[in-house]
Amino acid sequence: MESILSFKLFNLIKESQVYSYRKIVDREDSIKYLFDANGIPYFVNIWHDNSTHNYRQYEIDFGFENQKHSGDVTKRDLKHLNSVLITVCEIMENEVEDKKIKYVKVEGAGGESDNIGMFNSTIKSKMYYRFLSNRYGSENVNHAGRYINVNTFNIFPNIFSKDNKSRKDLVLDEILRINDNPDNIDGIERGVYGIDDSKFGISTDFIDNNEKGGINIEIGVWDQANEYEMSWEYIDDGGEGDKNFNSFEELLNFLKKFPS
Repeated sequence: MESILSFKLFNLIKESQVYSYRKIVDREDSIKYLFDANGIPYFVNIWHDNSTHNYRQYEIDFGFENQKHSGDVTKRDLKHLNSVLITVCEIMENEVEDKKIKYVKVEGAGGESDNIGMFNSTIKSKMYYRFLSNRYGSENVNHAGRYINVNTFNIFPNIFSKDNKSRKDLVLDEILRINDNPDNIDGIERGVYGIDDSKFGISTDFIDNNEKGGINIEIGVWDQANEYEMSWEYIDDGGEGDKNFNSFEELLNFLKKFPS
């Protein structure tokens, strides 16, 4: 039965299409697309919120115009659904490459027939999970209740190659090098802020260094104001310092030798 179902699903995906789409909002932390699916207008929102998302984690939601609620459905056939999902995935992949997104969170909102709860799966989340697992591999897609998490870092490793790193990632790499406690990685990454590579910073007190002990670090980069600065504090012995630099390259070179 499973092989017959998979064969039918494969044929449906082959018959599906990518709808023509256009981007109407393009900011570092908020993107919006529109497309028309055989007369039904759809929207796709992709966003990042420092207060709720980890570093380079974005959330995506999509729906159709005049839907009653986020769990509402069009009641069209599977070919329509697959075409919508394929279109959303192509849009998502465009932004993964453009914004260097490492993790994508998708919500399968509950409908009228779902048992709504924080940890309950929904009909939509189950369908999305199956589709995304088939497209990207089940090892790269995690299903937790009504949420699905896609590990795009593993799916598209070429996007995150050493030669393709942003300045934020270059600074973060050095902070992670200084830290010798792997349990602190999430906390350090949550300290990254800023909308793009021309104006950003890192503020963290999660660093544990085998030689120096706990370290607080503050780094600020602002190209337009020609500001490149770093301050630090050694928690165990009370030592501290701060330094201004003439360029980002100077700051990065100093950080590569820190602590010395």
